[in-house]
Amino acid sequence: MYVKVNNDNTIAEFPYDSGLLKRDNPATSFPKYVSDETYASYNVYPVTLSPPPDYDFKTQYLQKDAAPTLSDGTWSLGWSVVNRNEAQQAEYLEGQAAVMRNVRNERLVSTDWWAVSDRTMTSEEAAYRQALRDITTHPDWPHVEEDDWPTKP
Repeated sequence: MYVKVNNDNTIAEFPYDSGLLKRDNPATSFPKYVSDETYASYNVYPVTLSPPPDYDFKTQYLQKDAAPTLSDGTWSLGWSVVNRNEAQQAEYLEGQAAVMRNVRNERLVSTDWWAVSDRTMTSEEAAYRQALRDITTHPDWPHVEEDDWPTKP
């Protein structure tokens, strides 16, 4: 990820890449892999992605900033924390619940053989399968952690 800047360090174009460098300089032959030094000679600089900030994923999401900023000679792209509206929160919860139901169903399927007609399930096995079915009543559903799941006997 690169940014092309003007002589006064204002952004001319972002994002920028080798294809755009070749487009802007059609009379120049560039190597297959353009070095950062070559980019710099055309006022094009690498952009680093800043570490994401902490946020509440249940009610917020991260969005990359539209443009990088220059600080101490380095261009970096930051993040914005955006609050989900009610519809977005509902959509997120539906998606998270679907993912967790799939996890639950996979765990149930892996124990289906316990219930074949020529085998008797132990009480621990039956309790485990019931606990998997009941996971949707967990207070943190659908944001259950690995420790929230029942332990397989």
